[in-house]
Amino acid sequence: MAKKYFLYGKEFSLAELCRLYGQHRSTVEGRLKKGVPLERALIENGRYKLNTQLLILSDKLKDLKAKKSELDAQTKSVNEEIDGITVEMIELMTNEELTSFKRDGTTFSLVTQEYPAPEPDRKPELWEAMKQNGFEDLFTINSQTLTATVKELIAENNGELPEWLCGLIKVAEKNSIRMTKSKKY
Repeated sequence: MAKKYFLYGKEFSLAELCRLYGQHRSTVEGRLKKGVPLERALIENGRYKLNTQLLILSDKLKDLKAKKSELDAQTKSVNEEIDGITVEMIELMTNEELTSFKRDGTTFSLVTQEYPAPEPDRKPELWEAMKQNGFEDLFTINSQTLTATVKELIAENNGELPEWLCGLIKVAEKNSIRMTKSKKY
């Protein structure tokens, strides 16, 4: 088994240290046999002059990136679980004809969110129709602006999409569960 060396609080093989410092292994071995301290044997005439802080930070960065990867995987898993429970709760609340209920100080409400989007092959027609109906300032329409504008138009038109937008916009609905802190009575 190869001898291990401790430097900057970490364990390394001589080969690893030589790669880090850009030294030939035989050169460093020769210096060590002459009694030169390890750090000096690595640094002397080396191509790379690494310092303690750089090695510490590189280890920390590597550890943090690994931790972030683990957390991303956990987040993905939790989000999938949340989505599954949300679908199941929506089905149960719909079957029970519940729009909301309270549990342990939290109100759970069944909400429907609308996400209007232009029909992909009819975007130019939509832009022209929007301009002709007083929305010329929307020369580019991002999804949030379109959503807010269409919601307002539907509200002003007795809950219906205005006729001039029919066929130009599709409105997708997505059910979700909103959780809010309940007021204490």
